[in-house]
Amino acid sequence: MKPFAIVILILFITATSCKKQVVIPEESYTAMVEAAYQLSVDKDSLIQVEALEMYETAFTKFPDSITDYSIYEASVVASQIKTFDKAFSYLEHTAKLVEDEMGFPGWDYILGEYADEDYKNLMQDSRWLALYETALNDRKQFFERLKAEEREFFNTRKNEDTSILEAEELYHHLKTSNNYLPKKQQDYSIAFKINDTTSTSYFVHLPKSYTPSKKYTVLFYLHGAVRGNALSVFETKLNLMYDNKRYTKRADANNVILVFPKGNKDFNWMLKDDGFFMVPEIVKQLKMALNIDDNKVFVSGHSNGATGSFSYLMKQPTAFAGFYGFNTYPKVFTGGTFIKNVLSRSFINFSTDQDYYYPPNANDSLNVLMADLKADYKDHRYNGFPHWFPAFEESEPAYDILFDDVLHRKRQPFPKKSGMGV
Repeated sequence: MKPFAIVILILFITATSCKKQVVIPEESYTAMVEAAYQLSVDKDSLIQVEALEMYETAFTKFPDSITDYSIYEASVVASQIKTFDKAFSYLEHTAKLVEDEMGFPGWDYILGEYADEDYKNLMQDSRWLALYETALNDRKQFFERLKAEEREFFNTRKNEDTSILEAEELYHHLKTSNNYLPKKQQDYSIAFKINDTTSTSYFVHLPKSYTPSKKYTVLFYLHGAVRGNALSVFETKLNLMYDNKRYTKRADANNVILVFPKGNKDFNWMLKDDGFFMVPEIVKQLKMALNIDDNKVFVSGHSNGATGSFSYLMKQPTAFAGFYGFNTYPKVFTGGTFIKNVLSRSFINFSTDQDYYYPPNANDSLNVLMADLKADYKDHRYNGFPHWFPAFEESEPAYDILFDDVLHRKRQPFPKKSGMGV
């Protein structure tokens, strides 16, 4: 199954080691399909039969709540227990989707990396071969559409002939005009070349009211778990969901552009310098397409992403106005920690006392140093929470703090206090 099913399970279900502990809930669609998924991971085929029955009960009881992803999960269970007609019935639904509720195209269920395991029992059936052929064509059209959308994203107005303008008119024109165009979409997946043989992508979420005549604030979100992530040929609106919905709703309310790069263990913002250029280079690309306020570009992240944010503060802060981190490990892994660079910028850290990955004493010692430097550095400590603090509703006030700072802070291009690398 696709990996975000595991994430959902961890966040919303307390795992049980005994099959008898599973309680069949009926109070909501979400509770029923989560319990069905919990049953489905059992290797006992009889338990998997129960899981499929629970999915089908949820579909019948809550027809207006059915999600594409739950239908996919049901198709996998049906495939595992060799209930082929039901498996194909559900699978044909997902395969026809232009995109599901998380932005994944229907063909990805057939051609994606998990299909071989999910549907190994179906692959000798003629119906699978038909779905596969259709998926190949759908994938081709999908990437043609992505390329067209990317061209539209970077398209700008042609330069106007200013040769006939008088000096005062020319000055006013240069001061007030720009070549940016309106955007046809709110969300874009943009391809990003890392080197001659390696590429990834990043996801851009625009305000609904985006207009090229206005300058916009940009907030980067750097994901964690860089060692466990893979580079991607496209990104989806899954970036806007689950924990990240706390960014999304505040960005939408305040007309902030969100950007989500995708890294891996070799190319990222933390472990090696090979990928450190990615975020500054994406800033340059965005400024070609969008009317961005040069003094309102910010970086945030969680875990490895927060450490990446801290690394940009230490090593390459010039293009950014401020930095934020949830459960930050305040360390630069390559190139040295240029601690005085903080004097020209700011960092707001959100730490927890039960963070067993990045213990609070690492932040405590840094807090003392930052106080001695009189740096614009704040550490907000939340007690009683583990490393995945952003998954808890109690993290909401932290996001309010972050966005209040984003809205009121502007970069000082020529700061009175200068760091070593600025």
